[in-house]
Amino acid sequence: MSMTAGNNSVTSQSDYWNDDFLPLRNAGKSILKVLRSDETSTHGDLYRRILSTTSTTSNTIPSDADPINHHYFSDGKWKHAQSMPLPSFLQEKLAKAKQYSMMGLFPEAELAWLTIDDSIYLWTFTRSADGELLYFQVPSQQPIVSVFRELVEWCLVVTTKEEAMLCALARKENQALSLIRTRFVIPSDFVSFISITSTKAGRIFLGGQDGNLYELDYDLLLQAQYAADDAAKTQRQLDSFYDASASSCPEVLVEKPQSAGMITTGKRVFASVMGARRPPRKCQRIDHSKSTLSSFLPDYIEKLISSAFSTNTTTGGGPIKQMVVDDERQVLYTLSSRGWICVLDIAEAPKVTLTAVLDTATTARLYLEAVSRGKMYPPQTYNQREGILKFPGGGEAAQAGVGGMEGARNILKLAETNKSSRRRSPSNSILTPVCIEVVPNKESTRITLVAVTAGGIRYYLSSLTPNTLNAGPSQVPFGTPRYRSPWKPHTKLTLCHVRAPPSMDEKMVSTTSHLPSVSKDHRVDAACYQMGVYFVAFQKTGGMDSNAGDILVATSPDSMRRVIQQYKKENVAKTTEVAPGGVCEAVSFPMSMGGSNNQIATTLPGGRVWDICPAYSRQHKIMSLALRSKTPTDTELGFGMAPAYVPPSKRRGKEPARKVQRTGPVVASTLVSQSSYNHSMSSVALTVFSNLLFSRPVREGLAVQKPVVKQEERVSLYRVSKRSGSEGYSLSAADTKAKTSGSSRSARLSPWVLSPDVVPLNPLALEHLNSTSKTVISLNAGGLHYFQSPSTLHQLSAAIFAAGSNVKSDPKVDQFFKSYGYAEGCAMCLQLVIHAETSQDHKELALRAAMSRALRPALLPIPTDENSAQPVGQNDPWVPQGYTYTSSALCDALAMVLARLMRPVWHKPAVVVTEGRTLKRGYKSRVTPAKVELLLEDDTIEEVRRPLVMLQQVMSRVFGKAIEHVPLTRSMKSSNDQMDVDDEDNHFFTRALGYQRRGQVQSLSESMLRPDEAELLAQQIEERDIHSFYRLLSRTVQLLGLLSHLRRAHSMPDMPEVEWGLLHGITLEKIVSTKEGQERVESVLNSLITSNDSLKSAVPTPSAEVTQLAQTFADQCYHFFSPGSRYAYIGFKCAQEAMALPSGQSRRAVMVKQAVEAFKHAAKNWYSAPVITGRLLQSGESSGTEEIVQRAREGDSPLAKACDLLVELGDVAAVVDICLLTASNFTGKKSTGMELVDAFPSSSRVHSWEKGLYHRRQEMNTQGNGQGSSALGTNVTSKDGNETCRAIIFYHLSKLLDAPIQTPEYQLGESMVSVCASSSDMDFLHAFFNYLFENNLKDVLLKIDSRDLQKWLVEQKKDQPSLLLRFYHLHGKQLEAAQVAWDRAIGTTQELSLDERVESLVQALDSYAAAMNNMGENQEELTRNKKMVEEKLMIARLQGRILQAMDSTKYEVKEENLLELRSSLLSPNVLFNKYAMPFDMFELCLLLLHVCRHDDASHVKQFWKSLMCDEIFPVSTRSERVFQALREFTDGSLLDNPVISLVDQSSPSSDEYFESGRWMKGLEGRIVALGRDLIGASAQNTFPIDFLISSLEQLRLVYASAGSPNAAKETQGWACSILVAAGVPFMVALTAYDQLVENENHLTMGGVDTNRRREHLQNSIKVLENFVSTARAGLYGNENPAYTEICRAMASGNLQSGLEAFKMQLQALPGDVSEEEERLKAVENKTLEFYR
Repeated sequence: MSMTAGNNSVTSQSDYWNDDFLPLRNAGKSILKVLRSDETSTHGDLYRRILSTTSTTSNTIPSDADPINHHYFSDGKWKHAQSMPLPSFLQEKLAKAKQYSMMGLFPEAELAWLTIDDSIYLWTFTRSADGELLYFQVPSQQPIVSVFRELVEWCLVVTTKEEAMLCALARKENQALSLIRTRFVIPSDFVSFISITSTKAGRIFLGGQDGNLYELDYDLLLQAQYAADDAAKTQRQLDSFYDASASSCPEVLVEKPQSAGMITTGKRVFASVMGARRPPRKCQRIDHSKSTLSSFLPDYIEKLISSAFSTNTTTGGGPIKQMVVDDERQVLYTLSSRGWICVLDIAEAPKVTLTAVLDTATTARLYLEAVSRGKMYPPQTYNQREGILKFPGGGEAAQAGVGGMEGARNILKLAETNKSSRRRSPSNSILTPVCIEVVPNKESTRITLVAVTAGGIRYYLSSLTPNTLNAGPSQVPFGTPRYRSPWKPHTKLTLCHVRAPPSMDEKMVSTTSHLPSVSKDHRVDAACYQMGVYFVAFQKTGGMDSNAGDILVATSPDSMRRVIQQYKKENVAKTTEVAPGGVCEAVSFPMSMGGSNNQIATTLPGGRVWDICPAYSRQHKIMSLALRSKTPTDTELGFGMAPAYVPPSKRRGKEPARKVQRTGPVVASTLVSQSSYNHSMSSVALTVFSNLLFSRPVREGLAVQKPVVKQEERVSLYRVSKRSGSEGYSLSAADTKAKTSGSSRSARLSPWVLSPDVVPLNPLALEHLNSTSKTVISLNAGGLHYFQSPSTLHQLSAAIFAAGSNVKSDPKVDQFFKSYGYAEGCAMCLQLVIHAETSQDHKELALRAAMSRALRPALLPIPTDENSAQPVGQNDPWVPQGYTYTSSALCDALAMVLARLMRPVWHKPAVVVTEGRTLKRGYKSRVTPAKVELLLEDDTIEEVRRPLVMLQQVMSRVFGKAIEHVPLTRSMKSSNDQMDVDDEDNHFFTRALGYQRRGQVQSLSESMLRPDEAELLAQQIEERDIHSFYRLLSRTVQLLGLLSHLRRAHSMPDMPEVEWGLLHGITLEKIVSTKEGQERVESVLNSLITSNDSLKSAVPTPSAEVTQLAQTFADQCYHFFSPGSRYAYIGFKCAQEAMALPSGQSRRAVMVKQAVEAFKHAAKNWYSAPVITGRLLQSGESSGTEEIVQRAREGDSPLAKACDLLVELGDVAAVVDICLLTASNFTGKKSTGMELVDAFPSSSRVHSWEKGLYHRRQEMNTQGNGQGSSALGTNVTSKDGNETCRAIIFYHLSKLLDAPIQTPEYQLGESMVSVCASSSDMDFLHAFFNYLFENNLKDVLLKIDSRDLQKWLVEQKKDQPSLLLRFYHLHGKQLEAAQVAWDRAIGTTQELSLDERVESLVQALDSYAAAMNNMGENQEELTRNKKMVEEKLMIARLQGRILQAMDSTKYEVKEENLLELRSSLLSPNVLFNKYAMPFDMFELCLLLLHVCRHDDASHVKQFWKSLMCDEIFPVSTRSERVFQALREFTDGSLLDNPVISLVDQSSPSSDEYFESGRWMKGLEGRIVALGRDLIGASAQNTFPIDFLISSLEQLRLVYASAGSPNAAKETQGWACSILVAAGVPFMVALTAYDQLVENENHLTMGGVDTNRRREHLQNSIKVLENFVSTARAGLYGNENPAYTEICRAMASGNLQSGLEAFKMQLQALPGDVSEEEERLKAVENKTLEFYR
């Protein structure tokens, strides 16, 4: 049994490596699993943390063999790092303050601000201790001139009681920042603006003391005279389309003169223009809290109405003290002094819609009351200003947030006490929020806002709809209306969780189980919440010292805390430590002495804390990509790759223009070109402003006009955008509902491809991207104070470093692995190893820490009672049924590290292409290049690639056995070689990896694997997975490098353009792990290396840049740059050099030979059907040879271009060989491709198994689209590749053979035919034969002397035997030709007409006749066969005459009988008895009797008599004697009652009269025609001369007796003349006629009378006259049978004796016979002429 399991396992293992892409796909599944696990981590989303319940209530019993399930999250303690006092100048000013002072932080700009009375001071806090100090007093002096010369970095809004103004922070070169007041100023109208915020789009919102929401709306208006010309405007539109995020550029741009008037360059465009001409500015205040009626009333009336009827505004709750903008969800939140929170939808600018108002304190009371009563579900609320209550984690999680039911009651009591003591100050209530913070999507997609109350309580709120909150938001298509967006705020806010602050009691803090509680003696001065970190400054109430400092408290999510859980297993009570659920936090008092929580919490010196915020660090591009990396669903992943984009010029089969100028954007030193605005300098800067008092750099939205610089170069098909995917792809290629022309559009991409949602992740997934510590800054009068918390990775690094050489057994490191899990621990160790800043010694220690705790893979049997629930492992063919496989922690860690390193780019498109825009100018138009957006810039690629390269090196070092050789292949060493880090006996990864085991292998029964077998198989499975990971990693590293090389290649002026359209919309995952992605990349590289540009250039050989690029690809990207492309490059290089040499030179021949050899090597390695065909998708319709070749040429097919060169070089044999070698790659009839032989020596170390990997032939069912489909839009298949190879051969063959004969081109064509005919590929030969046959090249086809052609003609062209006959005739095979014709004639398998069968018989007869000329053949057999064919031909022709008679007369014949006659050869018996005899076809009956050699004279005479009667009758006569004679004549005929009418002399008749003699001509014709057929065939039996002459003479005598007196004379010799005309010799006819008279004489009593004898002699003389007259023509060279006969008769004397006999008979007659004698004498004299 164990052997059977082992054999099955080996079979599946050996099949695993047959498909090069199967290991990649399996590794990709593991990567996908890790990515999704990080996204669904319990602590990845804040909402899930709230949702998770305490583990103590769980009924799950942990397993002894498995580690505890921990929640991974950072738990570093916060400590005070340093303090920076205020600049001395400010300290002096602050000491002299007269009225008041305030201060705060601008973290994004790294600026701090301080107001003292009527002045504002700003200083930086990163450059030096004192910083750069700016001074600005309100009101300020006149605006500073020439502000356009400064680079504006930040913008601020400053408000006073009278006005609000826009200011700019600018830096001139390397000088200090300068604060500039602009002309954008609005009056306050007696409203104090006490809060300000802005959006990333540049909208500025002001919160008023009156509780209203205002917006500072500003525009810059320019007159037409200041605007640039129309061309510059169009260029700006194009530059914005290509290089900015705007996607609204119209598809057609029309350049036309600009009309005069006012134009708006857009909202939020800031320009300080100084000089004589100043364009007007528009700056106004918009009140979004006004009702429709109030917009028509004066301000003072509105104020009176407001004060008289209500103290509340539309937003409610009094003055707006804080506003925050959620730019991701397009929502604005306001916080009023009464603690009301308003939600406003700002997505549809300039509209602002109030959607929800929350009375926070009232809603919180309802929540706390439900918790205090122990309710498991919150009550419903009905008041519109009361939010929705929700317990995501149930009542238990709600209680945990506030210290249980008792804690909720205490909070309510404190709130009531506070309310009664401070009725007039509701803002001081512990339930009233004092600040709000937006929760970004990267922290939670459901919790949107955190509010912090005066008592330090946190409210976790959500503005989403209840359905979205429950199910989670889903990505919607681009262009979806706002009302369908999941981010649209609901009409009510949802209170999801309430979290009380940590206890301020020193005794409670020192314990590990302290509960959160609200202190009655402390209130919040400042607070900050970000990414789970809560930092708050508490001020002790009731103190006498106003300068006393605040107490700082910090909390971080805690995954280290454990609670004791008791459970029973097998009736035995056990305890274990588990992680508590809910929002579990670690509490820190940063100012505690020594940083220890068990010390007294000291205050922060410097008095009240004014502001707390995290230290700002610009989000790195990789981090941005990692956050926006929501993993696609299985459905989305199953959509396949986007179709390639083909530029319109290539789609039409045209080459792009080469001499047209291309415009290129160039950054100028000035912000505006000198040609615009009357040569005066102005700034078009400051397009948008983010947070104003909390601003962001303006350069993110700064639009700088760039002058148009023209360069002489070709028109490009693509223009690479300056914008990359790391900044977010523009939406120009997005799949929207907008109607656009789709004929030349690039494929539109889904939202998850172009702009994936931000997804909250397991924080450990981003540890490698975070800094070593987090920093929070607080500001008070004592200065800036920095607090830091180390990252988890940094804590592990410190623990490992502290352990030193004892790292393997260090308890702190052990505890870390135990707490976070062994897989996560190993993953973090690997992160340290590949980190660039980690020292080498530190890397060694981290590696040892991981290896010593790596555990080992296990293959364990599933318990019998669990077989019904077998785990997923059973889907792995390597895992035997009944077993479950568990990988080692190190293997899991490897998957984690690999997945997390690749997350930023893995499911993102490498290239996004958008079709260019059409520029119209008058009647002319042109299409601009397609826009190309690349995912990464070169520096970002290097940042992503560097750790992957390090990981690749680590894997090669640590997992040597699994990497060096393919597991379970012959090349893999059987020895147990082990690899270690140093010289110690510590081995990293071997077959006997013997660190800790997850559990003991159970004793197995005989039907199970032995423990050693299970251990070995588990090891093999792990080696397989590690090897697969390495393959995936290696390809990813090479792909990233390849993208960088392609970007640089595109920018090289001497290089051809990169075909970016082939990579449009394809994610890196698809490129790396699929055959289709590999083919796309190969097509790009092939097009680049073997581009038409280089082949058509004047340079005879490829440029140095191309050579260097090919070398780079071969060295660094060999997984994608196939050996075929490498050899092809060498071939093109040699061929181009040969083309440059004169014909006939030996050097040229050598280079041609080298080129051919290189192309042959390339052909053996061309396995990509898209590369060979030049296309990726099916065209959906059948294509001709020329169209296929033309498409291949346009698609940069290396095969097509190589063949063009070789034909031009005159080596057509190589063309055929190369095409057939390539075709064999797609038909499965191919040997292994040859390896590169020093073509591109590589400096990279290449494993032996990597050579040719991904470039070899796969199984036929895995090529193309995997299904062999030819439907429109599907991928090209192997069939298409094979067709292209053949089409190239046939195309060149046709072109050469179309040349005139005897030309060199035609001779090349004949040579090509010979090479093709010599191929051993039968499929190709048949296609070759068929092509010649169908393309009017039959003569060329039949000239080929080939048995294969003969067989093909026999088998494939049965319906056209003439081809085979011609083939046999051309090649002298007459006997075979005769047999073919004979078989076709008599065959029954084919439906042939009678004429076709007759034709075949004629061909067979001719072929036999020709074969008889060959003396080497068996003449006797040939004669016999020929005779047989002749007889069959005669019968067939008779059948044809029968059929013709049937068709031409009105015979009633059945259709099946006619079909039988038309399509088959019938026997003579059938023809005679079924057709000829029944239908009175007497001639045919006689002919059939003749063919059958029938010798029955009675039947013959009967048919002859019937024939004559049939011709004569019906007939009429007026003579009784004639009537009787005719009646007697009909005796012996087969006619039934022939019609003979005897009529009166006066009666007319409808029939012919016998006496007219007209019947004689018809009868004569029929007898002569039939006689010629019979006599010519030597038919003595069927042509009875005696009978015929007797019958004819009988008819003549009857006619002579009834006719005119001259009738007898006119018909002299009539009977004999008919026989002679039929072919009877004259002498035979005369003899027969004499015999007739003699017979009459003997039969007549007394002999015939004298008249009859005289008439006989006259007839004989007439025949002799005709005989001599006919023969005389031979005397003059026209020999004829009569001449031959008379000469023979004269030579024998028969003629003379006959003449003498006639003389004697004449002399014996009584009466005057002189006339007859003279006639006879004349005949005699004429005969004498034949003696001369």
